[in-house]
Amino acid sequence: MQKNNLYYPFIFFVFLSLYSTNRSIAQINYNATTLNTPISLEHYIEIFEDTTAQMSLEQVKNNTFSPMSAQQKLNEQHVYWGRVRFKNTTDYDQHYVFYIGAINYVDFYTFENNQLIKTEKAGRLVSSEQKEINRERSAQVLLNVKKNSTQTYYFKFWNVDARTLELKPMLYNNMDWEKQFAQRNLFLGLFHGILLLLVFYQLAAFFYTSQWSYWHLAMYMLSFSLYSLTIQSLLSETLFQSVPALNEYVMMSLFPLMGHFYLLFTMHFLRTKAQYPTWHRIFTLFLYLFIPLLTLISLSSIITTKLGWFLNYIRLYYLVLVILFTPFLTMLIVRRKNNENDLFIIANVQLTVMVLIQLFITFQNESSRLGMGTANAGVVIQNIIFTIAIARNVQILEAKRKKTQEENFRIIAEQKEVLEQTVLERTQDILERNAELKQQQEEILTQRDFIEQKNQQLNKQNDRLVSSESILRKYLEKLKESELALKKTNEELKATTHQIQSSIRSAQTIQQATLPHKAKIQKLFDDYFIIYKPKDVVSGDFYWVSQHNHKTLLIAADCTGHGVPGAFMTLIATNLLDKIIRIWQIEDPAEILTQLHQEVQTVLRQKETNNNNGMDITVLQIQPQERQSMVTFVGAKQNLFYFDSQTKTLDELKGTRKSIGGEQNEEKIFENQQIHLSKGSILYIGSDGLEDQNDYKRRRLGRDKLRKVIEELTHLPMQEQQTEIEAMLKNHMEGTEQRDDILWIGIKL
Repeated sequence: MQKNNLYYPFIFFVFLSLYSTNRSIAQINYNATTLNTPISLEHYIEIFEDTTAQMSLEQVKNNTFSPMSAQQKLNEQHVYWGRVRFKNTTDYDQHYVFYIGAINYVDFYTFENNQLIKTEKAGRLVSSEQKEINRERSAQVLLNVKKNSTQTYYFKFWNVDARTLELKPMLYNNMDWEKQFAQRNLFLGLFHGILLLLVFYQLAAFFYTSQWSYWHLAMYMLSFSLYSLTIQSLLSETLFQSVPALNEYVMMSLFPLMGHFYLLFTMHFLRTKAQYPTWHRIFTLFLYLFIPLLTLISLSSIITTKLGWFLNYIRLYYLVLVILFTPFLTMLIVRRKNNENDLFIIANVQLTVMVLIQLFITFQNESSRLGMGTANAGVVIQNIIFTIAIARNVQILEAKRKKTQEENFRIIAEQKEVLEQTVLERTQDILERNAELKQQQEEILTQRDFIEQKNQQLNKQNDRLVSSESILRKYLEKLKESELALKKTNEELKATTHQIQSSIRSAQTIQQATLPHKAKIQKLFDDYFIIYKPKDVVSGDFYWVSQHNHKTLLIAADCTGHGVPGAFMTLIATNLLDKIIRIWQIEDPAEILTQLHQEVQTVLRQKETNNNNGMDITVLQIQPQERQSMVTFVGAKQNLFYFDSQTKTLDELKGTRKSIGGEQNEEKIFENQQIHLSKGSILYIGSDGLEDQNDYKRRRLGRDKLRKVIEELTHLPMQEQQTEIEAMLKNHMEGTEQRDDILWIGIKL
């Protein structure tokens, strides 16, 4: 990461000469002062190559280390040891995050006064339970440099998957470290939200218009979205914490799938079979040869764990698809002056420019996040332009179809006029001939007229029979066609339902991953229950916990709406709470709600768009004291029930009549309310979904009945209380549907 010379001072280093084990070793110390910006440690790291991969820490310490800058390219088949020393001349401890690089496994050893005091593990193939920092796909550890001391750190690092050993040592302070991930989460939330909305629109357009270009574009965007989540470590930080290798395998599986759908979209959109037959054959050959080969290589890489092989083929695929295919095809479209495909050119040219910008930024600074952000922005712009281009082409095709139909009608009318004239001329000729025959053979004509009259009657009857048979056949054919169309529509509806349900289940998995882990809650609270029932798979309600300075924060919120719109609001609210509490270090509950209200208005641009989305929320701060706990409560249109174990009574604190976000009475301010409760007291908070639930007669449960139920259950253990409340809710709503998301939390102090 580049240094910001406007705000942060540059920290210079010094060299010290130390000696050990009757051997002269040049060792480099980093002077640890107050760190306000990321610092590269390439000039402070010393390297030792262990070609045997069997040496212990004590054996390594007695060998000669060389400066990292003097090392040639690291051999991914070997094991390496690194060493760095920090000298803290200040009167207080220094806390850092030491980013090591993109490495599979790292064993990190902390020394103080030549004594091993701590051992840590890190790396992209190490599970979250084994390492202290679960960020990125790379290796990073926490450092605590004691005041007025010099501490030595050794770290052993190696790869097992044939990927390059990317040793990029950087030093961060904790605030900068967390800030970059808060910004990353906010950007990715907006980025993937836009992609998901576009995918839903494209799927709906596909089922409405039956244009396969919409389907292939939606699948291309969906696979790219998942691929981006693996690259940006979101899946390894949430779903694959215990098995991080799955993140790498999913990434490899998605890449050929993404290229497959991109080529199919190109072929269908440009109608290459008719307009560009040569390129159609090239793309078809590419689909049948290169992408299956890429898939087989990815599978073999998974089996052999040699992921480095697969990365080389990815680079080749990118070179062929982006650098070769796209420019040549673009030049061909320009040369033919096909205006229908001008948006296709614009979309691909801007993406190519964005990719080149990304490569340039990454070349200048490999740790910069701006590179991936530039490529992602290019994909979003490309997707939007492609969607507009498909809609425009559909309109053009419809206009051509109408024009062709009108031309056919005109030709038929002209042919009808010619046919009628011909019939009139022939009829006149026949009449004249019949007149001559009548004059010559009156008797014969009289008999013939009689016979013809009978024949005409028979012919009319026969024509009626033939006409009736033809009509019956047409109706039968129409019935068969209607039956086939109905069957096809039914199958399409089933496929659509399956796709939508699959997307919502994926969204549910992502949302559940953002909620606090059960292990974290159990660590903070000994006895509790959480009732969490989304109305439509994903929920507009969420809860959030954190502990800092022996104070526990518990938050329960009810966002505007439910289902997918409500779930988007929960992601935005969760990121804003992380920013306010963990990055800005704001602990006062009333100030937290004030800042959250302002941030929601800013992020959603509510003053400009008149958007009124927001949330009702409760914030509890629990601070244990000598014989009791001090509870600070503040609520935005939410109240607190609490049971006092001393007085054996259930009381209620009412929140401020003001919501978070939207147009509010800004003269009202959020105010803290404090109570002191003894051990065994119980706190109850949650959304209004429980008390608003109706029965089959449309009667609400109501706050009074809810309070009565809680009063009757306060003597029971918390898990039994949860069982009784859920049973009461099930009995109350029998015969009707859930009308809103439900969240209800009970905590025993």
